[in-house]
Amino acid sequence: MNGRVEDYAVKIGFEKNITYTRLRPYYGADIGYRDNEFKGISWDGKNPNTALYDAQAKKNCLVLTPFIGLRLNIIDHLSITAETGMDIMYDYEKQDKIYYDAARTHTQVKYQKMEYLFRPLSMLTLQYNFGTRY
Repeated sequence: MNGRVEDYAVKIGFEKNITYTRLRPYYGADIGYRDNEFKGISWDGKNPNTALYDAQAKKNCLVLTPFIGLRLNIIDHLSITAETGMDIMYDYEKQDKIYYDAARTHTQVKYQKMEYLFRPLSMLTLQYNFGTRY
């Protein structure tokens, strides 16, 4: 199977600093929407020149992401941040297969399910802050 994946996500959320020292732990949460689409072709493993079917999968998700992080102010206005989090997703997925047989058989499967995606290192940033307050 080979093909192409498109994945888009939009999130909005909040972040709360626990302390305002040089080393700042923080926590927060994001809520958002994720759109994932795959289009590809499945090939016969025994005969690589023979395509079996076209595959299409589309997934729409409502996403809730709690996270924790640690920000280190290296020098004035320059900080490095590491963050871990978990995506909790409620999604609707539709998978289509269109076979390369004489009848062009079409099968469709639909799912509604919960998914959990743990991200041990979801973000690593180096940030420069302009201005006098950061």
